[in-house]
Amino acid sequence: MMYEVELEDGQSFWMEVDLTQASSPIWASFGEDPYEKDRWQVTPYQCADARHCRVRAARMLAAYFKAGPDDCTKVLDVHDVYDPDAEEQEVEA
Repeated sequence: MMYEVELEDGQSFWMEVDLTQASSPIWASFGEDPYEKDRWQVTPYQCADARHCRVRAARMLAAYFKAGPDDCTKVLDVHDVYDPDAEEQEVEA
């Protein structure tokens, strides 16, 4: 599932993780379009590290990608991102 993570200072990033699989890697993207797959990068974290929680995963990534001492790592919200491909697969099943 893909998520948009909003930080308290107005910044945001994209996160992708399968919260049902403990070994699922957590991916991050800082591009404007979450469907540009070449902008995604794998992080050193897996779903189990976040205990299958999207908010914990978002907090870990915000801290991991912190560039300097003044960077905001406070997560304001984590939104599901609509994935038309996922809906199409459900219909076909």
